[in-house]
Amino acid sequence: DLPERARRWKRGRRGIHLYYLLWQAVALRAAREAHRRHRFDLVWHLTLANIWFGSVAPLVGPPVVYGPVGGGARVPWRLLPTLGPRGVAIEAVRTSVDTVARYANPLARIAWRRSRLVLVQNPETRRWLPRRHRERAEQFPNVVLDIPPGPRRRDRAGPPTAAYAGDLLPLKGVALALRTIARLPGWRLLVAGAGPDEPRLRRLAADLGLEDRVQFLGWVERDRLHQLLRDQVDVFLFPSLRDQAPWAVAEARALGLPVVCLGVGGPPLLGGRAVAR
Repeated sequence: DLPERARRWKRGRRGIHLYYLLWQAVALRAAREAHRRHRFDLVWHLTLANIWFGSVAPLVGPPVVYGPVGGGARVPWRLLPTLGPRGVAIEAVRTSVDTVARYANPLARIAWRRSRLVLVQNPETRRWLPRRHRERAEQFPNVVLDIPPGPRRRDRAGPPTAAYAGDLLPLKGVALALRTIARLPGWRLLVAGAGPDEPRLRRLAADLGLEDRVQFLGWVERDRLHQLLRDQVDVFLFPSLRDQAPWAVAEARALGLPVVCLGVGGPPLLGGRAVAR
């Protein structure tokens, strides 16, 4: 970790990207010192899975494996209005930073050029690499599951039920899930999660007349969420507009649920059934 005095400003995920760049400088010094003592055969950079942040690992000395990294999936242009004004502004900033980093971040260029192998989480991230480096890229999502096996109830009473679980952010596409339920009379939707997009989603649910068919559960403890998915849910909706390798999709599949997603990024690779975007 960074010294305490160098990370007083960091609070949770706030500031994580700046922290990460500073941390790499400290990590490089520690890795070089360890290499002098132990003479490593391989360095594997696998933290903060974002391809355009780059890596100092090639500067340690031994051959490098870089990844798994994502970051290449983009929001489909025709779905941008579903993000709302705030979401569109955030996505515009992210796309600008992404584009600049591809050409101006020296750590990213060092990572692509000097790594023997680049592990990418989805095809979009492979295509994001400069063409001359793609032959060294292999698809490798970073999901690791620890869900104990258990039966899923299929004899329950009640209406057919869909669920979403995750952060409530514009890019997660929960607005699309609400509009989908509005077109499915008789279905209900459980939304497990919290985030800054929740007020907008609640307003949209009211505008669509879904108050009695959509339930916002807030944050749900993981074991309880798994039990809820097993006992009460028929379909898991994950309409994210640019997730790289979402664990929620893999967990829902491991629990025996069909997953409906967009054909963007990692969800289809983890068992989601992609619909046209």
